Amino acid sequence: MSNKKHQFETNRIHAGYNSSEHFNSVNVPIYQTAAFDLEDIDRARRLWTGAETGGIYSRVGNPTASILEERVCDLDGGSAAIALSSGMAAITYTILLLAEGGGNIVSSSSLYGAAQETLTHFLPKFGVKTKFVKNRDDINEYESLIDDNTRAIYLETISNPNIEIYDFEAIAEIAHRHGIPLVVDNTIATPYLFRPFEHGADIIVYSATKGLTGHGNVIAGIVVEKGDFEYDKKRFAQLYEKSYKMRDLNGNPRTPLEFAPDFPVIAALRIFYLEFIGATLSAFDAYLAIQGLSTIVERLDKEVATTKKLVKYLESRKEVEWVKYPSAEGNPYKELADKYFPNGAGAVFSFGFNGTRDQLKKFIDALEVFSYHVNIGDVRSLIANPPETTHSELEPELHKLAGIPSNLLRISVGLENAEDYHTAVNQIIVKGDRDDITSFEDLVGKTIGLTVGDAHNEAAEKWNEEHGNVLTIQYYNEDVTTILQDIVNGRVDATLNDPAVAVSKAKLQGLDVKAVGEALEQTPVYFIFKQDTVGADLRDKIDAALKNLIESGELSKLSVEWFGADYTPSGK
Repeated sequence: MSNKKHQFETNRIHAGYNSSEHFNSVNVPIYQTAAFDLEDIDRARRLWTGAETGGIYSRVGNPTASILEERVCDLDGGSAAIALSSGMAAITYTILLLAEGGGNIVSSSSLYGAAQETLTHFLPKFGVKTKFVKNRDDINEYESLIDDNTRAIYLETISNPNIEIYDFEAIAEIAHRHGIPLVVDNTIATPYLFRPFEHGADIIVYSATKGLTGHGNVIAGIVVEKGDFEYDKKRFAQLYEKSYKMRDLNGNPRTPLEFAPDFPVIAALRIFYLEFIGATLSAFDAYLAIQGLSTIVERLDKEVATTKKLVKYLESRKEVEWVKYPSAEGNPYKELADKYFPNGAGAVFSFGFNGTRDQLKKFIDALEVFSYHVNIGDVRSLIANPPETTHSELEPELHKLAGIPSNLLRISVGLENAEDYHTAVNQIIVKGDRDDITSFEDLVGKTIGLTVGDAHNEAAEKWNEEHGNVLTIQYYNEDVTTILQDIVNGRVDATLNDPAVAVSKAKLQGLDVKAVGEALEQTPVYFIFKQDTVGADLRDKIDAALKNLIESGELSKLSVEWFGADYTPSGK
């Protein structure tokens, strides 16, 4: 179908596909074949010289993958794209081609761990060196590192895991003034949130494993070329080198620029790198990528909205040292985020865990909504500690260069309910003064702040700030008598919803009623509510419930004080 007149939401579903060319199949077919019939020797000649496009051998091209390539190319506004078997293949192929013959690139120093390791240690083995910018926000430093052998500036549009944003248009202007392309990794942003070609980029690479496809069920990479960059013959001699592999119908060797003037990089990647090295995306994986791409709008809209809520919530927690998300108020990249990412700076952010490594272990072990594994852009919400996982292979000096502190945690927000995130994180943030709580008896002498449901979280937070060593236990059963009986009778495992006290449900099961009662006799319990939600009827219910428990002999003593929004005692 013609797609130039349609919007992004339409093209992510239809671009690059005409069902009449594929047996009228509504869904993109999976062309699970190694090779394709050539029909006759004349057509074979046309195929091998590029005079006709079509299937030859799936290592260098497959119709299913071609539809994915055309669709992503359309969404980015490029001239051509190539699908590969991973995001790292996309990065490595692109840098190797541009720096062929011993060139260097200038790069941001905050990158995905494998990319940084590749640029630092692996590619130099092939004569390709990288100059890392130390002050990533100083565009003049990018320019100062460019020399006559520099072949590109490389950066991530949203850096991983620091979640930084740079002034792309200013950096692109520097690159172009020196005759080199700007190559960007747009993995976190995707073309839905950011279209790099509209802001000066010349080549885009993706790990299509992430937000582009969004379901965590495929490993894929894509390179997209804008097509209007003028490559200097001296600096990019490889694009002016004639090759018989790119010959015309008359057998005349051609250069990549002669073979494909509008996409010489993609042509060279396919004809040389993909054919000689491989890294082919299979037809089935291309099909999975296409299915995931069709939901990119709905996924990212929800994920970005939820990310903003979760970021705001974590910023209010004193257990969190800092939060990095460019769209957040007070973030140093807020102005750039507003300029380049008006619909939100992705659904990935990082924060500093304010605790020990043992506490971090407890934090991650207690997670229920978040999955602990190294991926991003999934429908599932993911958490990882990059210093010990994705970036663990980088030397300490590279961690310092990239600005990755040891307490950094990265969250990739998925499609779960936003309130479930708040509950999950609130439950598991472990404070330093709670490490000694391993059983209910350990509550003796502590102060318990008791709230009913999520509505009073704000009041409980303020209480904690003012009283320090306070344990906030949240109950979701509004029957006050049942709540108190649960506490007294040791049935806390059924209603305890705050693993922050480090008491596992298993340890709470089967507790001796007498032991619980003795513990409570020595432990003041405070009921904490927002003042505007505490009515006389609720107080009367709790007072009556306490009276009944005491008269029945189930509870011999329980100290209760009422606190309102001003957090001063208002009665017993």
